[in-house]
Amino acid sequence: MYRVWVFVHLVGVAGFLVTHGVSMWALFAVRAVGGDRDRILDWCETSKRTTMPMYISFGLLLLGGVAAGIDGALFAEWWLLGSLLLLLVLTALMSVVATPHMKRIREGCTRWADGTYTMSDDELRAALEGPATTITVASGSAGLFVILYLMVFKPGA
Repeated sequence: MYRVWVFVHLVGVAGFLVTHGVSMWALFAVRAVGGDRDRILDWCETSKRTTMPMYISFGLLLLGGVAAGIDGALFAEWWLLGSLLLLLVLTALMSVVATPHMKRIREGCTRWADGTYTMSDDELRAALEGPATTITVASGSAGLFVILYLMVFKPGA
């Protein structure tokens, strides 16, 4: 069963990277459309639509990885525990930084009943130019590379 669980894990990884890639693209795209609120909102909504498939893929990734770790008696290996811990830390960080950032931008491009926006142009520009994108990309990329290193080279095994 070990190979089946590894396969489930890799299917989850592939699905997660594809769906999460859409959100990452949107994170940059909202900055590149020059303040066009309709286009910003479109990108935010596109990112939001990938949330459910992303979490399903994330579940497969975890299920397959944990099951393979149990089946292969690998939970004594620090590379596996380190990978799992880092994945959970990154998930928490994205929930604290990236998710609220995109939600704020989406809300800032939403109109009130009188046609005005919920956020001024200056507030929107500040949100778009703030550090959330850099924090998200830097931590997510570094974390992914460390997890890939641990999973491929299995230091200490």
